Amino acid sequence: MTAVLGWDGAPPAGIVVGIDVLGGVFAINGGALGETHKQRVFYFDPAALSWECLELSHSQWVTSMLNHDAREEFYADLRWAGWRREVAALTPSQGFSIYPPLFTKESKPLAATSRVPVPLLELINLNFDMARQLSA
Repeated sequence: MTAVLGWDGAPPAGIVVGIDVLGGVFAINGGALGETHKQRVFYFDPAALSWECLELSHSQWVTSMLNHDAREEFYADLRWAGWRREVAALTPSQGFSIYPPLFTKESKPLAATSRVPVPLLELINLNFDMARQLSA
């Protein structure tokens, strides 16, 4: 049965535990993001195109995301007037393509950007691809 599932008994290199409408990804580091900070939640920040360790265990991360003040602080630089209305109009499989892209200085302030609903998986793949290209 384990051969069918592809599990070899080793801990996974990482587990995605959340995504957001901007193409940000939350993952528990199983080693893919470095040997230090294993079992901590990392965030792939679409504004920086890089992974950052949040210094939180999974349970601490869930608690912080359920806490209004902590969540507002985390996303403070990634919000704009009317964001709640725009997010509410998305389907669960959509995110926002933002132009100019979040990782550019031209994307500030966010209220002045163009935001178009796109398939979330495509947005995440684009962000990862941009990160690879810009780091090469």
